[in-house]
Amino acid sequence: MFEFDYIFDEKTIIAGRDFLLAKYMLALKIFLPLFISFIFLKEYLATKDTANIIALAAALAVLAVFSFAAQKWSKKKYIKNSSNFIGMKVNIVFTDEKVVVKTQKQNQFEQIQEYEWNQIYKIVQNDSYYFVYLSKLSSHIIPKGSCISSNEDDFKTFAETRINNLDTSSEVC
Repeated sequence: MFEFDYIFDEKTIIAGRDFLLAKYMLALKIFLPLFISFIFLKEYLATKDTANIIALAAALAVLAVFSFAAQKWSKKKYIKNSSNFIGMKVNIVFTDEKVVVKTQKQNQFEQIQEYEWNQIYKIVQNDSYYFVYLSKLSSHIIPKGSCISSNEDDFKTFAETRINNLDTSSEVC
């Protein structure tokens, strides 16, 4: 049995957002510069006019600044929209049979959700968090170091045996 106990904070919210967007951001960071370079090269080869290139470069610089500002605004809006979760106490217990998630916001009612192992889509990790996916877009985010019952290093092996007993194609940690 593994028990994790933590309080949901802004860092956890942003970790979940960034983890979901990571594969898309990588594509943007690689393909957008290549696309922009292609536009510059095509324009230069077509006109051989440096004035058009300078105007295009200025427009793309404005677009880059706007993109950066939109990303910052999006992050703030995401935190604001997720503010209902900030300060929520979360207790997740992994047993041989099921996963039990208890959540409580301040002194309000406690919500309990139970999942059989066959309801767990996959479990993955990064340097700071475990992501217990119930579907492709729904997950419980668990900060590493919040295990209060066992040696957290054994969690990966525990989760692998539960997920692999159900479906060998699932990704685990």
